[in-house]
Amino acid sequence: MFYAKSKGWYPVIDQQNYPVYNSMDYPINGTMNAWEYFWKQPGNISLEEAYKSKNVVLSRQNFFSQWDLGYAVENYYDRRKILEFNKISHLVPLNEIIKQQVDNAKEVFPKNKRILGVNVRLGAHSVHSVIHGVGHPIQPEVDELIDIIKEKEKDWNTDIVFLASDTEYAVKKFKESFGDRLVTYQRQRAELGKEYKNDPEKEMYKKSNLYQTTLDYLIEMELLACCDSLIGSVTSGFRYAVVQNGGQYSNIEVIDCGTFAK
Repeated sequence: MFYAKSKGWYPVIDQQNYPVYNSMDYPINGTMNAWEYFWKQPGNISLEEAYKSKNVVLSRQNFFSQWDLGYAVENYYDRRKILEFNKISHLVPLNEIIKQQVDNAKEVFPKNKRILGVNVRLGAHSVHSVIHGVGHPIQPEVDELIDIIKEKEKDWNTDIVFLASDTEYAVKKFKESFGDRLVTYQRQRAELGKEYKNDPEKEMYKKSNLYQTTLDYLIEMELLACCDSLIGSVTSGFRYAVVQNGGQYSNIEVIDCGTFAK
């Protein structure tokens, strides 16, 4: 998108003719374009208008690494870089339907409390998982993460822990440790006993649930972006929260457990 803007072009995102993992066979929020399930088009031009244009340039299908925070932990402490990416993110606001759902979800936060946001994604990101995300950062053990949070709570003077996680296992462990000080967003998660299994074995990743699972994940990351402080290891969602927050966290702790072998 930013590359297109730098060339003086109007960026249009097509996940209808170029489907992605959560593209559905029926309209969602009035569209077949998976991008528009959640976000507005960055150039305010529809797919139909774009393909009627005289000059259409198709982007390459791999990442533009110069516009990606990547997995390097130091990038997540670099306020200049974060502000640069935050500026780019303004090109793609949430659509009105999703924005309203995010605003409603924010009601989960108690008023006038300092919130410590925590991101835990197990799945293929834990050493205990059946498969591993090649080259992806390794998640800390849940018990290890809880110990870090208890220490940081005192140093950062926070009142509430908000947990964003894809597993009921993590929620259970956090509830045992933080009790009524724990806040979560109500959503479908990997069932107890399936946290380390392949995604196809989990209800949340069935085709019929993929839109809702993606939406829940997006809402959790938007909520993380609203917290006062943040703890977690790098995932795509963690990156999203950091960029959306725009360097406004009072405190941030990026846990580095290394990466899985390529």
